[in-house]
Amino acid sequence: MNECILVIDCGGTKCAWCAATPARVRHRIVTAGFNASVTPAEQIEASVIEGAAALAAEGFSPAEIHFYGAGCGTDAARANITGCLSAAFPGTTVRANSDLLGAARALFGHTPGIACILGTGSNSALYDGHDLAVRIPALGWALGDEGSGAYLGRLLVVSILRRTLPDAVIDAFQAEYNVTEADVIEAVYRRTGANAWLASFAPFLSANLAVPEVKALVVKAFEAFRDASVARYNAAARELFPGLDKPLELAVVGSVGTYFGGVLAEVMAPTPVRTLADPLEPLADFHCR
Repeated sequence: MNECILVIDCGGTKCAWCAATPARVRHRIVTAGFNASVTPAEQIEASVIEGAAALAAEGFSPAEIHFYGAGCGTDAARANITGCLSAAFPGTTVRANSDLLGAARALFGHTPGIACILGTGSNSALYDGHDLAVRIPALGWALGDEGSGAYLGRLLVVSILRRTLPDAVIDAFQAEYNVTEADVIEAVYRRTGANAWLASFAPFLSANLAVPEVKALVVKAFEAFRDASVARYNAAARELFPGLDKPLELAVVGSVGTYFGGVLAEVMAPTPVRTLADPLEPLADFHCR
């Protein structure tokens, strides 16, 4: 068996596993994703069992496991995941942390910065090079999540139904999605998954960024994120790091950063912005150093 360090990056959609060896062998597998706080225990166990079997079939034996996942912000959720992984890998050291700490370590290593996950939702923190020093709660799609896919989708849907965008944009949207007022009420107020439904419209915004009114919606979403979180992190950083004479870098993982990195950089200036499509390999490097 090949002894390895196992790094797991788990979101609600997929759980990505990377078996890493000192010789820089990297073997990746994907199992069903989950949120440690809300997903039923049997679904979590099924994903872990599937991953453990796949690793064993490839001849990997973890010496230590580092799990970073959605919903791992509480002691109870971390204990649940640690117990589940320990059962699947007896005798192995297991550490579970939030996906945001995983993003920070992947993005910055041991360097301070502002770490952010911008996907369906929004999550961010000021990272001091070791831990999440300051975190402003995102509060979810109904109250916050500024800059997220759900926030962008909400701005777009409102503008479509209130017809504050050019007719050509509205016609193109309805040709693709055919969304009515009744559809919105049903999806947002009567069904689960409203945030994912709203976020599903973000690619339309990306495809139509050349339209000034569409870009203005994206700018508005990122300005809200800047004002609610990023500006406050920069203010906190000046207190945390005396002598700091410039904004810390904002680094982003998640689909929204991939789609809208250019606009995000414009809005955040002079704060420098960097995006990362996949945190798993940098996380493996972090733990193999």
